[in-house]
Amino acid sequence: MNARVSYAVVSVMLCGSVASCGRDAEPTPAIVISVARVISIAISPRNVATILGGQVQMHAALVADDAIVDRAVEWSTSSNVVSISATGVVTGLRAGSAVITARAHADPAVADTTVVTVFLPGIAPPI
Repeated sequence: MNARVSYAVVSVMLCGSVASCGRDAEPTPAIVISVARVISIAISPRNVATILGGQVQMHAALVADDAIVDRAVEWSTSSNVVSISATGVVTGLRAGSAVITARAHADPAVADTTVVTVFLPGIAPPI
């Protein structure tokens, strides 16, 4: 199993007062480590259509258990029907369909997919 941790929060505490550790506490160093994780990612818009040469801006919303998580997304496409930029702009290159994937940079195992269909100009997509 491969694991990748992009961010960890480390807090160092030294108990040395009755208020912070209790009446009979001796000064004791303690290190607390918490790992920030990406919980989920969601692409919008979902299952879109565009024409040859048309563009669609995709968005990815990340849910994380900490505000400091790396919120960068890596975009990819399943085929040469479309291209997708690093900022999520999909461009229709030929007629057909492609699966678009947004993968969380902080945890590549967290991803979402949607489908983009490209139609030739003048040909209406099926309803």
